[in-house]
Amino acid sequence: MAPANTPQQVIDTLYQSASKALNSEEVKSKLGNEGAKAAKMTPAEFGAFIQAQISSWGNAVKSSGARVD
Repeated sequence: MAPANTPQQVIDTLYQSASKALNSEEVKSKLGNEGAKAAKMTPAEFGAFIQAQISSWGNAVKSSGARVD
């Protein structure tokens, strides 16, 4: 994640660096040891995923009537 209005060049650099790390055997091994697996998404795919999660969970919270005290 990055702040709103982060320049595309910075987003691209972050994405490339994260992709390189997630493809390394060291990171794959450490994630695997924790029972995790990296989900690789482009910045656009990740943005769409986050928006869908906000919508989905927002509706669930509203429907449940849950409140923060």
